[in-house]
Amino acid sequence: MGRAHAASIAERLLGKAELKLGAAHELFDKGFFEDSASRSYYAMFHAARAVLAKVGVTTRTHEGTVSEFGRMLVLRGVLPRDLGRALAEAKAARETYEYSATMEIQRDEAEAILRDAERFVTQVKSQLRSLKPRTTADPAGSGAKKAGVQGMKRLLDSMRLSGGLLISVTTKILG
Repeated sequence: MGRAHAASIAERLLGKAELKLGAAHELFDKGFFEDSASRSYYAMFHAARAVLAKVGVTTRTHEGTVSEFGRMLVLRGVLPRDLGRALAEAKAARETYEYSATMEIQRDEAEAILRDAERFVTQVKSQLRSLKPRTTADPAGSGAKKAGVQGMKRLLDSMRLSGGLLISVTTKILG
């Protein structure tokens, strides 16, 4: 994914996030708290995907999105920890209430998730302006591949593998 493409994808995903947030507000105002919480989560989910796309990271699952958001953006200090926590908690709430036959979300919890989604989308939108797009060829920035290769070599050395197919395949991969 090229830089211009990453930025375009990020903008489209941010647009989806804003639409979901608007829907969450309307649903909340009409008393559909479970659906509001779900749309609030999806607003955060799409905003997270937007910022990840901007830095060259794509994910395949919801869990992958939450994990990579934490790893690539929260742990590196790009975005605050409370946003990572809010995303994970909204995901858990959505899964709990949408799939449970017996649990029902209360107004105050749905409202808290909606407030978190507003803050999440706002902060991600602000951060998107200052982030430089990266390509998927080097999503973690310059030198990440080299560091990963060195780490793999150290891991294999520590395992003291001898002979066989694994070593020859690994040698070809690592050069």
